Amino acid sequence: MFDQLFNDTITIVNSDGTKHEGIAAIVQKEKVTILDVSIPISTNGTIERLLPSGQLERLSIIDYHLSTGMGGIPDVYEISIEREGTRRAVTTQDPVNIHVSDSPQARINLNSTDQSRNSIIIEAQEIFARVRDLIKECVQDGDGQDQLLDMVDDMETSHQSGDYKTAYQRFMALAADHLTVLAPILPRLASLL
Repeated sequence: MFDQLFNDTITIVNSDGTKHEGIAAIVQKEKVTILDVSIPISTNGTIERLLPSGQLERLSIIDYHLSTGMGGIPDVYEISIEREGTRRAVTTQDPVNIHVSDSPQARINLNSTDQSRNSIIIEAQEIFARVRDLIKECVQDGDGQDQLLDMVDDMETSHQSGDYKTAYQRFMALAADHLTVLAPILPRLASLL
């Protein structure tokens, strides 16, 4: 009864070159269904079908699975296909994540995870010098500038003595009004914790 529905005749050419000819099938746009579940099928294989025009149609096997029947319905192979010469639309399940960091080794990763490791040694003195430069360039308030510069001196001294965290917290409390100016260097200061 079901045999009458399978009115296409195909040849399956597996990726290892083995051919299975004269297979009854139902060929649809993105799927081929066959009744003979004893035939080995491999992804990356090809299905060939002779069209009424005499042209040989080639379909690439993308995936396949066995659909188990029940009652009077037989088991079938359902084979996902695409026509040779057509491109499959690229689909992504994950969103595109772009992360650019403020560092000499900044990268852009699209749909991937950055597994690289970088070691950058920046001397604490260099960081404190950069903070001082930013304060001198951008903080116009004379008293505020002097207080911030004194706090940078305290941080530098405490970094050498081991009590950096307390000095850092005092500096951050005082620097709150100037965060937009100091934002580029704050991650480096925090890295010294």
